[in-house]
Amino acid sequence: MRIFIIAAFFPPINMIGAVRPYQLAKFLVNQGHEVTVFTSYKDNHVSKDYNADISNINIIDVGPHSIISALDFENPNFKKFNIIKKIMVYFMYPDHYFFSKKKYIKEIEKNIVAGHKPDLILSMALPFSLHCVARDIKNKYPDIKWFADNRDLWATTTYRKMPMFMRGIDKWFEKKIFNNADNILVVTNHMKKVMEEYLNANINVIRNGLLLENSENENQGIVSSGLIYTGGLYAGLRDINPLFEALNILKSDKKIEFYGSEKNVVQAYKEKYPNLNILNFEKKPRHQILEIQKSAEYLIIALGTNAFEKGVLTGKFYEYVAARKPIIALCDEDGELAFLINKYKLGVATRDSEKIARYISGNKEISTSIPVELTSDFQFERLMSLIKELK
Repeated sequence: MRIFIIAAFFPPINMIGAVRPYQLAKFLVNQGHEVTVFTSYKDNHVSKDYNADISNINIIDVGPHSIISALDFENPNFKKFNIIKKIMVYFMYPDHYFFSKKKYIKEIEKNIVAGHKPDLILSMALPFSLHCVARDIKNKYPDIKWFADNRDLWATTTYRKMPMFMRGIDKWFEKKIFNNADNILVVTNHMKKVMEEYLNANINVIRNGLLLENSENENQGIVSSGLIYTGGLYAGLRDINPLFEALNILKSDKKIEFYGSEKNVVQAYKEKYPNLNILNFEKKPRHQILEIQKSAEYLIIALGTNAFEKGVLTGKFYEYVAARKPIIALCDEDGELAFLINKYKLGVATRDSEKIARYISGNKEISTSIPVELTSDFQFERLMSLIKELK
């Protein structure tokens, strides 16, 4: 089968949004399919040190767009354009990546005209503009199957910077774009439930997962004295306070290490908890972060307090599972993340600082085996079943 993947982020771009597209492309190639990825490397200012095996994956760089590059949050000059970005949110719809829509369509059309028409297109959001690209191709070539993959909610997410009066328009536009999608993929049951309330569409859950080949735990015996958090804190929306309060209860001198988190947010925590040993480090290449995770005594993951976050399963969670170290998840106890952590005895999942303190001070028994359900191969096998149903 010939498959086109449309993804704004792909290795060597070092960000969590590149992981799912890469894992999917690699899985499909290993299954014997012909895979072409359409992406843009130069729009993004993040480090490009995600070392991945991209052999046998045909990658087409559609080229950069100056506006997207200027508005990228990793752009050293981003602050100069931040006010402009806040104003332009009223006009850049569904997001600022729509400026590259014509570039993606041009390259896809070029391949189709050259005799490489795909059997299936997978558009992978974020950004949501990529679904608009796939929709236009589907309209022109209705025999091509289209699966729209979503790591996050679109119109109903609280993270989307959209004026409230435009929320209704947002839902209408989402329904319009997905109207002729053959399948809409989401990563949690909560996302499926929310989207089914306003979309009359075929929606299926294909979770993220970890690559078994990357889960060899050579450093299982190497343990630091630290609690490690890797990734962004979303301007403080990911609330770490329950952990700090637990450490205060224990009068702990353990190190709490942040990697690649916002400096101002970590600094605020340092000032709020001056007695704790809070350290902040710059973002590291992906392969180094995976090794750092393996060296942790505990790995920390946090979700926001909004109700919709009960259904959030971050890509970071799967990296932590691969590290086989105890996970302290600061989240609602009735959410999907807590369910999986408790089901497989991966750690503790709560916002209750006393429960966290008891967990840290008690005997910790965690499973050192990788649950098959949490592997990307298991999830993508389910995806292949959905694809075969359309033939």
